[in-house]
Amino acid sequence: MNEERYQNLLAKLLDDELEADEASEFTGWLKESPAARVEAERQLFLWDLYAQQHSSERGAEAFAAACQTRIAAAAGEHAFMQGIQGRLRSGAKRSSRREETLTSFPNRSKDADGVSLVTSATTRIRWVFRQALGRSGRILALAASIAIVIGLSLWLFPATHNEPTLSFPAGTQVALERAGQSLPASDGLKLLPGDLLRVTGTNDAALHYGNEATRITFTGPVDLKILAWNQGKRFQLRQGQIEATVARQRPLRPMILTTAQAEARVLGTRFTLGATTNATRLDVTEGKVRFTRTSDDTLVKVAAGHYAVAASNYELAALPLTGGLFREYWTNVAGDSWTVLITHTNYPGRPDGSGYLTNLTRLEMPPNGDTNYGERLRGYVHPPTTGEYTFWIAAQADAALWLSPDEDPENQVMMAYSFDSPPRDWEANASQQSATVPLIAGKRYCLEVLHKVGGTEGHLAVAWQGPGREREVIPLQFLSPFKPPGGEKKP
Repeated sequence: MNEERYQNLLAKLLDDELEADEASEFTGWLKESPAARVEAERQLFLWDLYAQQHSSERGAEAFAAACQTRIAAAAGEHAFMQGIQGRLRSGAKRSSRREETLTSFPNRSKDADGVSLVTSATTRIRWVFRQALGRSGRILALAASIAIVIGLSLWLFPATHNEPTLSFPAGTQVALERAGQSLPASDGLKLLPGDLLRVTGTNDAALHYGNEATRITFTGPVDLKILAWNQGKRFQLRQGQIEATVARQRPLRPMILTTAQAEARVLGTRFTLGATTNATRLDVTEGKVRFTRTSDDTLVKVAAGHYAVAASNYELAALPLTGGLFREYWTNVAGDSWTVLITHTNYPGRPDGSGYLTNLTRLEMPPNGDTNYGERLRGYVHPPTTGEYTFWIAAQADAALWLSPDEDPENQVMMAYSFDSPPRDWEANASQQSATVPLIAGKRYCLEVLHKVGGTEGHLAVAWQGPGREREVIPLQFLSPFKPPGGEKKP
């Protein structure tokens, strides 16, 4: 385990977000590393010692609350450290030696493998270290305790820089509003609380924070307001989309971004946040983000590889990232009908090639000059709003659309069929339109398209129409790829 992974797991432990498999990984590593065991024991001793100066019931939550109170009172880090050292000295006068006692783990629950899961921050910390260290009789001297508290405080409260600097390439048009006045924005400009940035067209701009490895990039149109940062980085995204790489922030001073529909609370991760008039979408590529729908304060934790949408009539849930389909193709297959494809000797187990379609913007395969091939597109459709949906398909030479009432491909049925239809001609034949089907926002439905091209080049497009949406070729943002057991196959 490298240092970055260790710090990440320790952060999740103290934030009460350590999963069962991560706890097993952490404790396993502590068992194998003598140096880690010593450091872990010291940190647990310090954490517990400070808590016990107040109450035998005081634990991680109270410790964090005390730190937060200090910070809210605008006490400097130096004063904070002096206060902790004073408490340690006072405790040492009352008892110069102390034997660590780890009580049996309370409030257990079991996962599928019978592993005990932790239900509070304090007991989680004790449990993890108990698994790795066992009962220890080693007593730390006061001087060592003070040194440890300094190191732990530096870890808990890493150096952060909350004053953003604007950067953009030459020729970029960025508008700045400050105190109700429009000002020229320049590369390297130091921004202030209350500043409103407006990036138009396809112009690019970014915010960075000195030596801190935090960077926010955006391509217009974007309206982003800088809020007060005395409690951490704060922004209001009024419209547009931003991408962010966020260094680990102080536990009590997370980065917070708000939109008209949601709030995203970030301690350190990589993510994309997009806001429109009616919805906010969060995509997380690394770490975890706490995402709250502000209309009813519903909260969901969005982990890496997942997304969530906050909007009316939309279930708030963390779902696998969308933006693609899985394609398999078979070459040198004569004939115009998709039934020829499914009866071919190499179908379905031996395609000539496969891969993920992530470079498209919608479910449409334009003419590419190829002939005599067949293809299968598989994935999931994610409806943005609960209601009734209708689907259409248009293809040359022949194609069929299949949809499942759930995410199980075994339950899918043919919904529509197209033969020799002009591009995007949805009404050449009645069979191109499906019956109306009810779909629920926040759920995903298995989708499959079979397409056969004969002696002339082909094309394919699938459209839908639903609540609040006119008929359109399905955008890839509402699709996610099927993951085959063996992965993609290169030609």
